[in-house]
Amino acid sequence: MFFRMAVVLCFSLIVGCQKPKMPGFVSKLTKTTSESDEKAPPRTTFASGAPSSIPMGETNYEGESIQLTDYSGDSAPAELFGATVVATVNSLPIFADDVLQPHTLNIEKAAEQLSPAELNRLRAKIIQQELPQHIEKALLMSALREDIEKEQYEQLTTQVNNLFEKEVDKLKERYNVETKIELEQILEEQGTSLDSLNNAFAARELSMFYIGQKSKDATRLSRQELMDWYEQNKAQYAIEAAVKWQQIRINSSGDGGREAAFAKMKQAIDALRNGAEFGAVAKQFSDGPKRDTGGLWDWTKQGSLADEKVERALFEIPAGKISQPLETGSAFVLVKVVERRDAGFVPFEEVQDKINNKLQSEARRDAAQNVIKDLNNTATIWTIFDKQPGSSAPSAPETF
Repeated sequence: MFFRMAVVLCFSLIVGCQKPKMPGFVSKLTKTTSESDEKAPPRTTFASGAPSSIPMGETNYEGESIQLTDYSGDSAPAELFGATVVATVNSLPIFADDVLQPHTLNIEKAAEQLSPAELNRLRAKIIQQELPQHIEKALLMSALREDIEKEQYEQLTTQVNNLFEKEVDKLKERYNVETKIELEQILEEQGTSLDSLNNAFAARELSMFYIGQKSKDATRLSRQELMDWYEQNKAQYAIEAAVKWQQIRINSSGDGGREAAFAKMKQAIDALRNGAEFGAVAKQFSDGPKRDTGGLWDWTKQGSLADEKVERALFEIPAGKISQPLETGSAFVLVKVVERRDAGFVPFEEVQDKINNKLQSEARRDAAQNVIKDLNNTATIWTIFDKQPGSSAPSAPETF
C-alpha cells in the first residue's frame, strides 16, 4: 500500500509541478569546469527538432529542442541535489539546484512520504523533464558571451539588473511589502528567492537579446508582403451582412384577436406620426420580448431570422427608416433599422497592424528556431542521462 501511495505521489508531483519559465543558472556559469570535464567528458548531442514557439521580448520561454536519452528512473543517479553537475553545455555546468529549486516545496512535501531512494528518483524525473530548457538557455548564454565584447556584455547585464529592480518593485506591490527583506521572506516560503528570480530574469532577457540580434533582419516585412498575405487569406476578414434594429410587436392571439391587435397597432403608428420616439412607443404598446429596452435588438446576421417578411424589411429599407406594418402568423410588427452593415471584407488598412504583428511573431519564431538549431549543431553537450558506452545505465553525476 505504501509503495502504491508513493508512486501516485511521485506521478502527481511531476505532473502538477509548475514548469519554471526560466532556469536559474546565470550566476554559476562563470565557475571553472576543469574538474567536471575530466570526470565526465562532454559529447556532442544533436537536436531532433526546434522549439515550436520562441516568443521575442515576452516573458515565457520554454526550450524543447534538446532531446535527452530515454530514462526510466529505475536506477537514479545518486545525490541529485546541491552542486551536483547534471549537464554541461560547451563546458558550462548546469547544477541540480538550478533545475530543482522551483520545485523545492513539492520535494519537501514528498520527502515526508518517500524513502531516500524514491525521493532521489523523483528528483531525477524532475531534472530530466526540466533539463532541456536549461540546456537551451545555456546554449544561448554561451553564444552571447562569445559573440560580444566583455565590456558590452557587462553593459547589458547592468541594464538587465536595472530592469529587474523594476520587477522587484512590482513584486513588493503585489505582496504588499515595503522592503526586500520582507519580500525575501515571502519568496522563501514559496521555495524561491530574489537571487533565483534575478538569475532567471537575466537569462531570459540576455537570451532574447541574442536571438533578437541574430534574427532581426529576417523579421522585416514590406507593405506589399502584408497586402499579399491579406489577399491570400482574405476569407479570414469576411464580414457578414447584419442589422441592428428595433421592433414593435403586437400579438393577435390575445384578447380581442386580430381586430384588437390591429387597433392597438394603429395607435402605435399614430404616436410615431405625432413625433413620439420609437423606443418609447415600443415600451408603451409592444408585446415583444425586448419591450423593456424599447424593442432594441443587437446585431443580427442576415438569414438568422425565422420570419421572412421581417428579415426582408430589415435588409431592404434604409437605415433610420420604419417599415410598413407587417402581419406575421400571430402578430402585427413594425421594425426600424437602426444601423446596417453590408456583406464584404474588413479593409486592409484596418487590419494591417494586426497582420504585421502576426507575421512578425511567426518570422521571429522561425528565425529563432534556426538560431537555436545552428547552436545545437555545433554545441558540445553532456547530461547525466547520457548512456555510457556499452552500458544501459545513465552515467553517474559528478559534484562540481
